[in-house]
Amino acid sequence: MPKTPLGALTRGTIRFYLTSQTFISKSMHK
Repeated sequence: MPKTPLGALTRGTIRFYLTSQTFISKSMHK
């Protein structure tokens, strides 16, 4: 069972968070 590197997991979480923030701010500006 391959284990996910913590750095990759953190990077994915940060990217997901930033994408969510961008989407939320765009939908709030409408």
